[in-house]
Amino acid sequence: MEMENSIFIPATSDAVWQALHDPAILEKCIPGCRNITPTPKGDMLVKARISIGFINRDLLGRLRLKDESDAPRTLLMQGGVGQRVRGSARIITVPEGAGVRLSYEIRLKIEARIASLGSFLVNRTARKLGAEFFDRLARELGPKADQL
Repeated sequence: MEMENSIFIPATSDAVWQALHDPAILEKCIPGCRNITPTPKGDMLVKARISIGFINRDLLGRLRLKDESDAPRTLLMQGGVGQRVRGSARIITVPEGAGVRLSYEIRLKIEARIASLGSFLVNRTARKLGAEFFDRLARELGPKADQL
């Protein structure tokens, strides 16, 4: 599954970059996230509750951030659950008005029983979760009510 989209975030590229590297912020933004634990290798273990159709599962995945050469403008997030679910998101920020336009490309590969639910349901859920992550990130980095 592949998807592309963009969202306006009322923050600087540096602020977005820092947020995407902050386990506490990621924990708030990842749908269903229960806990994030940084590892000595620089990865993060992510415990999350995921619902696809009638299936609800607690999963433990690994998230790795790969800084691109033109940081803080681009970032590659890679993750997986075991050997059968792999995904990546390439994130690019471009200054726009009082913030940045964050564009993302998500690629997901599933080689598991969950794929038997049907590609439509799995793809729809993946798109929803991806969009929800970036919406939460925008809200997290946007002006707080007491700052308005």
